[in-house]
Amino acid sequence: YSKKPWLRADSVNSNDVEPGGFKYGPYPRYWVESERREEFKTTSDIHRCVWGWKRHVEAALGDTVDFDHEKLLVVRYEDLVKKSEAESKKILDFLKVSDHENETLFYEAISKIHDKSIGGWAEEISKSDMDLISMEAGELLDKLDYK
Repeated sequence: YSKKPWLRADSVNSNDVEPGGFKYGPYPRYWVESERREEFKTTSDIHRCVWGWKRHVEAALGDTVDFDHEKLLVVRYEDLVKKSEAESKKILDFLKVSDHENETLFYEAISKIHDKSIGGWAEEISKSDMDLISMEAGELLDKLDYK
């Protein structure tokens, strides 16, 4: 997420817009708490990214509180990468996909993911950025068993 230009300070004068229609740059979005809007503008790029991730995940989790859990499947990307066959079967079963053509298309798509796409962040993020991530989203990371 941090490699995308959407929230980065160096994108401020690009005049580009993200898929949601918001200008690239450190501009507070609708999901930024009103009392923290100034902080959002001036904090680091990595902080804005983890802030956005946290707010979106909290919103998604909040929307599932009253959800019929038989109609909800939570898929962790890491599990999909590490246990792709079992996770793929779980997804296909949940979606009630049983025809060979669609199963094959799904497995072909899943075969394009690889384990290099997970965990690399640990080598790229500084200790101070890790502290900031922990401060902003530590509770949620713990709740989701990501620590």
